[in-house]
Amino acid sequence: MSRYAQHISATSRHLIKDLRSARLRLLSGTDGEALHDLRVGIRRLRSTLLPLTSLPGMHATRRALKPLKKLADASNTVRDGEVQGALLREHPMPGGGQSLLNWQHGQQARYRHTRRKLNQRLERAPWKKWLKRLEKRLTEGLADCSKQDVNTQLTAAYQALLATLRGELADPGLFSDAEHWHHTRLNCKRLRYLLESHGERLAAGSQKQAKYAKAAQDSLGELRDWDVLGATLAADKVAVDPDWYAAEHAIRRRQADEDCTALAEVLAL
Repeated sequence: MSRYAQHISATSRHLIKDLRSARLRLLSGTDGEALHDLRVGIRRLRSTLLPLTSLPGMHATRRALKPLKKLADASNTVRDGEVQGALLREHPMPGGGQSLLNWQHGQQARYRHTRRKLNQRLERAPWKKWLKRLEKRLTEGLADCSKQDVNTQLTAAYQALLATLRGELADPGLFSDAEHWHHTRLNCKRLRYLLESHGERLAAGSQKQAKYAKAAQDSLGELRDWDVLGATLAADKVAVDPDWYAAEHAIRRRQADEDCTALAEVLAL
């Protein structure tokens, strides 16, 4: 195993250890950051390894990562419930009235239900088996990977992602459709984690690119949260002050536009 492959293996084992810790903290119900840490840990681990799974011998590692992706997807509803409650606490809607209070009580009940389901899944899931299998497949897959193999694969993944993001950020219709900027947000996230894991092998300005990718990811994420909140309120027929919502949404839209423009400039260098 090449020296850098050993480094990837050691980094991945550290991330797996963090995932085990986040799961236990989430199940204890005493750590408000545990869900976030679990989701970020899964993303970091997948972003570290997925670019390498096209190498010979690494296909089994891709299969071993699938249960973690499914778990992250299952946590989306719980995460959205937490965020929507926080948005309305931090930005109270004027004149919400009884309909808003009733909706909030209903949301709290749904959040508790989805949180229980997630906890049950975490308790039942064969975590030890999953993670041991992943560690084994990773060690086996990296055993025959040379430094050149690793560098070539990482560079190809980085260049492909860079080209995709440049095209998306240059699109004048980026914000015309939520699906457009939703994919851009995901690609910002992928670029950020790829650079944080492998940046020293990819670009001299990797830290700067990762910094701007995170800013765009965060502001696009906030815009998505307001979109989801608005859609949820509309679906549940909660009387929303349109001026309040439009003003709050516009703030996030402007920030996302600014951060995407800044990222496009950095990626063009």
